[in-house]
Amino acid sequence: AIQLLRNIWLANNKADKALWQQRLADDREQQEHAQRLEEDEQQRADQERANEEEATHKEERKKNKHKYTPILATGIPDDPSITPCSYALRKLDKGEYMELWYFTNDRLDEASTKKTIDDDAMVLSTLVDGSMAWISSASARNARSVINDENLPFVEFCQACP
Repeated sequence: AIQLLRNIWLANNKADKALWQQRLADDREQQEHAQRLEEDEQQRADQERANEEEATHKEERKKNKHKYTPILATGIPDDPSITPCSYALRKLDKGEYMELWYFTNDRLDEASTKKTIDDDAMVLSTLVDGSMAWISSASARNARSVINDENLPFVEFCQACP
């Protein structure tokens, strides 16, 4: 009878152990599944956050284009800028028509060598009625040397309009 009880107990114990092992395996599988779902949810949330940040960054770049313009790796410009004579600059400021002759290489070179120290300097000029008057040097020009656009040689035209 003791042997019979012992065999029954061992059989029940083996069945309980197998059931317990099965339960542990099921619990472990459920935990792994829950952990995978949580990781997937976390990845989805991270991806969504990254997409949202990227969209915000794109919108910011679109609004402030100049803020995000790349800076070219160039040196500091140390060459003086080439500008036409003061008379031409004044007419350009006023929005008036300028002959292309003022922008040819020869005229720009001449303007750079004949720059006055003060644009408000006065020069004596003969007016249309023959009288003499003081006018600012910036508004004075030699009308005889100006070449009209239609008479401008093609080479100089190409220089003035690159």
